[in-house]
Amino acid sequence: MAGRNKCQSCNGNATLKDSLQCKLCSSVTMHWKCSGVTEPTTKELLQAVNFVWICKNCLEHIDMFRSNKQLSELTEEIRKLQESNVSLSNQVKIVQNKLDSRDDNESIDDRIVVLQENLKKSYADTLKDVVTTNVVKLNDEVINDCFQALKKEMIETKEAVSVEFKNVQKTLVEASEAKEKERNIMLFRLSEHGDDKKRIIQIFKHLTDDAVNDKDVIKILRLGKKKENSNRPLLIKMDNIKIKALIMSNLSRLKLLNNEFGNISLSHDLTKDQRIELKSLVDEARKQEAASGDFLFRVRGPPGRWKIMKLPMVKK
Repeated sequence: MAGRNKCQSCNGNATLKDSLQCKLCSSVTMHWKCSGVTEPTTKELLQAVNFVWICKNCLEHIDMFRSNKQLSELTEEIRKLQESNVSLSNQVKIVQNKLDSRDDNESIDDRIVVLQENLKKSYADTLKDVVTTNVVKLNDEVINDCFQALKKEMIETKEAVSVEFKNVQKTLVEASEAKEKERNIMLFRLSEHGDDKKRIIQIFKHLTDDAVNDKDVIKILRLGKKKENSNRPLLIKMDNIKIKALIMSNLSRLKLLNNEFGNISLSHDLTKDQRIELKSLVDEARKQEAASGDFLFRVRGPPGRWKIMKLPMVKK
């Protein structure tokens, strides 16, 4: 549509924003208000994606769109209106011919003109109402379908984002927990009598050739409730990762300790997911060792970076 056309109804200037243009012929333009569309309906239709408007002349040739049931019904209504209009027009012509010979032709002519104008107005108003009602109905259905599809897509997107957010949140919590535990050491089966810190320092010095001192151990905690004939595990927090790594790399020296410490064991302080991962790797190492027969398979490495190592079996 050009930037400025004439309204088919009021012959006033029509712009893109305040007018309709026939989708089929592109030659008929009409103001929204001249077409009988209310302001609220106009605002709704301006937001519609697939809204089209068809002029009166094109509607008279609407047979090509019979595949659409609602448009077929509209065509039938328009055809009936046209037939009625033709019949009335013929009657008017008959009356006019009979009265042509009378003396008061001028007065009767005026009445006929008024009658014709009224017929045209009645026909136009009826046609306008039929077209407007059906076009709005069709576009309301299209708008509703689009809205429902968009609503469904938004719900699915929201659910996907929610799942992704929970996964990211879980990963962050796991990473934070792992970071908190990375300097910790778990000590098992150390008897609950005497000075825990003193004995722990003694054990660590033995494992590291006296590289550990009191300042390297910043926290010692017995876990769980105290029970008779049972030694609670110890949570030990080291000052830094390097000193912890030095201790854990020399666990083979535990067997050289005296009888007082003969049954103790050390391990990393792991998160729940890390324990599951480690158990899975240990089970896999056992399967590989059973299938091989000639080699040992052990899980080695720091938490989160474990690997199954293939080692030669030492024959006694």
